Amino acid sequence: MLLWYEQVFVALPDHQAHSEPFRQLVFTARAERLKAIKANLTPTEDHCVALQQIVSRVAEFTHAVPSQRELMVSGSFDSILTCLHKLAREVGSALQRVERATIGDDVVMRDLKSILAAASQCRCATNSVQGADDVPALVGVAYRGVNTDVRPIRYTVQFAESMASGRLPQETAEWLLCPEYARRLADLRTWLGGAKDSARSLHAIAEDLAALSGSAFWSGNADNPWGSLQALAECALQNREELGPWNHFLRVRIQSKESGLDKLTALAEARTLEPQELAPAFHFAFYNTLTRSVFTNHAELSQVTGLTQEQLQRQFAPADRESIRLYSERVAAILDQRPVPHGNQSGPVRTWTEMALVTNEINKQKCHIPIRQLIQRSANALVALKPCFMMGPLSVAQYLAPGQLKFDLVVMDEASQLKPEDAIGAIARGGQIVIVGDPKQLPPTSFFQRVSLDAEDHGTEDTRTAVEEGESILDIASTLFQPVRRLRWHYRSRHHSLIAFSNNEFY
Repeated sequence: MLLWYEQVFVALPDHQAHSEPFRQLVFTARAERLKAIKANLTPTEDHCVALQQIVSRVAEFTHAVPSQRELMVSGSFDSILTCLHKLAREVGSALQRVERATIGDDVVMRDLKSILAAASQCRCATNSVQGADDVPALVGVAYRGVNTDVRPIRYTVQFAESMASGRLPQETAEWLLCPEYARRLADLRTWLGGAKDSARSLHAIAEDLAALSGSAFWSGNADNPWGSLQALAECALQNREELGPWNHFLRVRIQSKESGLDKLTALAEARTLEPQELAPAFHFAFYNTLTRSVFTNHAELSQVTGLTQEQLQRQFAPADRESIRLYSERVAAILDQRPVPHGNQSGPVRTWTEMALVTNEINKQKCHIPIRQLIQRSANALVALKPCFMMGPLSVAQYLAPGQLKFDLVVMDEASQLKPEDAIGAIARGGQIVIVGDPKQLPPTSFFQRVSLDAEDHGTEDTRTAVEEGESILDIASTLFQPVRRLRWHYRSRHHSLIAFSNNEFY
C-alpha cells in the first residue's frame, strides 16, 4: 500500500505538489494510511510465519523426493498436492507389500532392492537343491531337502578338511577317510591312549635321567614332536652303554658353563673343534687372556719392539747358561761342605769304620775286604763322598744291607725290562721313586716262569694282585699310579754331552 501511495504522489503535477493546502491534505492522508498499516501488522506477521513453515515443509519434501524437486520449484499448490496424494498411494501400496513379505521394521527402504535380489537367489538355490539327484545319495538317510540339519554335514566336512590339511601323513589321512572311519577312529583312540601312557613313562624316565645328569637335556624334550622323542628313545636304546658317559658329559658341560667355558663347550658340540683340539684351544684362550691382562696392567710392555726383545734374548741366553753353571758349582760346593765322618781308627782293622776304613782300603794293594762289608761299615762316609749311587737291582740286593741306607730319591730307568720282584729291594730303600720306561718295548723274558705260574694258579685269576699280574715294574706303576706323565723330550736328543759320560765311564 505504501508503494502504491508513493507512486501516486510522485505522479502529481508540480504546481499541485507545491500548493500548501494540498500538501496538508497529503500529509493527513499519509498519517491515516500509516495508522491503517500499523493496525494490520499483526496478521501480516502470522502470514509470514505460515509462509516460512510452508517453505520449510516444501524444502523437506524436495530433499526427501529428489525427482520432484523441479515441481516444487515451479509447480502450483494443486499440482504439488496431487503429486503428494499419488506418492502417498504408492508408498502405502509398497508398505503393504513389505508387510506381506514379513520384512522387519528396521530395514531401510533403499536396501529392499538388494534384499529382493538375495531372496531371488535363495529361491534359485532352493530349487537347485530340491532338484539335485546326487545330494540325497551323499547325505543319506539324514536328507530332508532344504530342511536338512546341516550341522552333522558341516562337522563331517570339517573333519575331512582337517584330515586333508597336511597336518597328518598322507597315508594316515587316506586310512581314516573311508566308510569304516568310525571303527578306525576307535582303534586310533585306543592307540593314542597307549601312546599317552608310553609318553608318561618316557617322561618319568627322562626325569630320572635329568636327575642323574643334572641337566635339562632329557626333560627339555617333553614339548617336542613325538617323532623327535621317539628318535631320542631309540638312540638311547641302541647305545645303552653310552648313557653313563653321556650323562657325565652333561654334568661336565654344566660345570664348564659355571666356570665360564660354555663357548668352548659349544664349539666342541658343534664339532668346530675336535676333542684333541680342546686342550690346545683352552691353552690358547687362557694364555691369550692372560697376555692381554698383562698388557692392560703394564702398558709399557706394548712399547717393546721385536728388536728390543731379540736383544733381551741375546742377553738372557749367556746369562742363563752362566746361571746353570753356577747352580752346578753351587750344588758341588754344598756337597763338598758336607762333613765326612772319620769313624773309628783305633784297635784292630776289623773294627775300623767310615772314612778311616775307606782310606785304609784305598792304600791297600791286595786283600781288600768285600764290597758289602765295606759299604756296611762305612756307609755314611761313602754317601757323603758320593751322594748318587748307580746300581742295578741285583747289585742293590747284594751290596746294600736292608735298613742301612735310606735314599731321598730312587730313579728306575728302562723299567719295562725290570721285573717287579727285582725292583722291590730298590724301592724299599728310597723315600720317593721315579719309574721311567717305554711301555711298547718287550717285557723281560719269563716264558718258563709264566707257564709254571699259569699251571699252578689255573682258575684263581680273581685272587691275584696287580703285582702278580704285571710283567714289569712299569706295568704295575702304570696301573697303580695315575695319571701317567709323558716325557716331553728324550735326554739323549738334547745334547751328546748328556750321554757321553755314561758311554765313556760305563758302556
